[in-house]
Amino acid sequence: MIVFLHANFWTLGRPTWEMLCAHPVTILARVFFQFICAPATYAFILLSGYFGIRVKPKSVANLLFMLLFWKGALIVRQGVVDGWSLSLMRHANPFIGWFIPAYITLLCFVPALNAFADSLDRPALSKYLLVLVPIVMALDSLRLIDCFNGGYSAPALMMAYLIGRYLGKSPQTTGRFKLPDTASGIAWLYLGLVLVWIGAFCLILCVLRDHPTFAKAVTGSLGMYTSPVSLTGSVLLFMLFAKLKIQSRLVNRIALSAFPIIGYHLFFGYQDAIRALYARYGGWTCLAAIACYGMLVSFGIFILDQVRILTWRKVVGPFFKLCEAGRS
Repeated sequence: MIVFLHANFWTLGRPTWEMLCAHPVTILARVFFQFICAPATYAFILLSGYFGIRVKPKSVANLLFMLLFWKGALIVRQGVVDGWSLSLMRHANPFIGWFIPAYITLLCFVPALNAFADSLDRPALSKYLLVLVPIVMALDSLRLIDCFNGGYSAPALMMAYLIGRYLGKSPQTTGRFKLPDTASGIAWLYLGLVLVWIGAFCLILCVLRDHPTFAKAVTGSLGMYTSPVSLTGSVLLFMLFAKLKIQSRLVNRIALSAFPIIGYHLFFGYQDAIRALYARYGGWTCLAAIACYGMLVSFGIFILDQVRILTWRKVVGPFFKLCEAGRS
């Protein structure tokens, strides 16, 4: 879902009222897929908080090995495409973008966040979240501080992680309002939220059609990761995954490669290819081609990451374990 998300507004640009009037079906389809996929990023963080990240020396070593492995992959990719040079080591940076540095920062604070959440019962943690969440939302909307940027930041990930810790403590109810008990019920609720989101987006474009700059700013705030509707969608998407209870070795394998797929799919010519597809085809043909290409990129990263996982399990992991045994 995150791969498809980055193929839409972020790559092709946010639709305007003129675009919506000229190509209503295509633009509405783009808006639908944007908002159906947008909550996926924070749903990933909610899952991390729900199960709890336990930072141990071996897990840190595994993460560092993953970053080195994908730095090597980026060097090879850039060498093949742009030519080999000594500057490749400097430019092939595995920390490019916002997500990977923010997630690494989150990991640094995870022990403190776990200790804080574990020291509180459910009602007490909910009171802290009722104060924390609006503050983060407001700071992300105003963007007066560099570390708050529309949800693209480590503080916002920490907030989402604490929400995940709360979900791990609490029943799936909110006061007197009881959420559906079935996956289909939650899926319909999620779809309803997305449709309301689309309606609000189109209404803003219509009302502010004579003020495109202001319309862009308002729709951007509506779609940011820490907006109320996006966070609600992330919680519903997380609960949908929890209700599905998918048990499959293939799903577990894909989960192990989720971080590289999320963090590195943009560095293999993804955006240029999406723009080329959109310019050549347009319409539903383009959307289908983008979906196929997104799945192909995800599959390619998944296959390459199996080399990384196998190398860790057969070579690096045992060597690290041997070093730990020698130290003890």
